[in-house]
Order: sequence, then C-alpha cells, then structure tokens
Amino acid sequence: MPRSQSTKYGILTDYSHSKLLYARFSSKYYEATSFDACFLWFGAISCGYGKLEYNRSAYCAHVLAYFFKWGVLPQYSQGQIICHKCNVKRCVNPYHLYLGTDVSNARDYQASK
Repeated sequence: MPRSQSTKYGILTDYSHSKLLYARFSSKYYEATSFDACFLWFGAISCGYGKLEYNRSAYCAHVLAYFFKWGVLPQYSQGQIICHKCNVKRCVNPYHLYLGTDVSNARDYQASK
C-alpha cells in the first residue's frame, strides 16, 4: 500500500535524512545567477515535473525546493499544493513557487496566458 504524501514527506523532519536528501537534491538543478530566472531541474522527470527518488520514495523536486527554502510542506489533505508562478514545471527556484490550491493554480495559469 502506498504511503500517504504526509507520511512520505515526514522523513524531512528527521535531520539526518533531510541533510542527505538536500545533498542529492542540490546536485540535480542549474541555479541561475538571478532569482528572476528559473532554476531548471536536470534529474529525473515525471509528467514534466522534476522527481527525486530517495529511501524507496519519489519526491516532487519543486515541493522539496519549497520545503528546503521556506520550511513548509503543503497540507495535501486540506487541498494545498505547491504551485509555479513561472508555469515551468522543471523550475525549482523557491522564489517562483507558492503554496496554493488547484483553484489558485488554475487561475494563475489562465492569467499568465
């Protein structure tokens, strides 16, 4: 049975795992010289989004980026997700990410067209 998102991401509360995961994460993207630019993920991709496997679980790269910068994970059970302001699925620039919902994400995407 697959673990829930909250259980899977709970590993980040363990400092030793979090530190190892961060080391793997930070080696898989190109950091631009400007915070305005996207930091493009060059690791594994799933449905257009960056993916990182660790400890027999797959993690969304943009969710990890948001957590490592801001220390917050989305409450999936409450409908929260991590959204891209830039609408670039491979982007892991934490300044391009925000905590939102499917509704706010769709509204933001339509406004950017």
